[in-house]
Amino acid sequence: KISTLLKLSTACFLLSLAIILPARAESRNITLRIEEPDKNIINTKLELPEQCSVTDSSTTTPFIFTGYKAICALETAQEQGLLTFKTSAFGESLFVNSINDIGGGENMFWALYKKNSPADVGATDLVLNAEDEMLMSYVNWNYSNEVLDVGLSATSTQVGNTILLTAKQWSNNELVDLNTSATFFINNQPF
Repeated sequence: KISTLLKLSTACFLLSLAIILPARAESRNITLRIEEPDKNIINTKLELPEQCSVTDSSTTTPFIFTGYKAICALETAQEQGLLTFKTSAFGESLFVNSINDIGGGENMFWALYKKNSPADVGATDLVLNAEDEMLMSYVNWNYSNEVLDVGLSATSTQVGNTILLTAKQWSNNELVDLNTSATFFINNQPF
């Protein structure tokens, strides 16, 4: 009876600790890249916290974000002295106005990418998973110089065969064929 009572007491004690002590939030390792059109500002690995507090630069109002958001990667980099950034409130979210005092240029903004694909939400809503790569690139908002669509003439090929590669860019409110030379990259290597 004593050993059963001791086991029961130990189990109750451990259960009470699990209830009383808050669970330690996990962090996720991600890669953060920040770049201007002609240079990289930062390319580093960060430990992304599950939650962060970001202060709106224009009103000094703190916003709390949970769930491994991209904005927390910027906040973490700022806390580590790797960069500075300024935001403005946009409803319940924040809009990134500048990074390292770069921002506000005519037709320019900080575009957000996850795994080299444009994000469909802003930095305050984009969830990052372990080993994700987050990129913020200072680009022209109308994408007039960006290749937006790439097509291949075949879905597969063999060594020695030719595939036609086409590209389109935005011009006069429509996608048009890119009629100038362009450099394409596969695994960060130009070809």
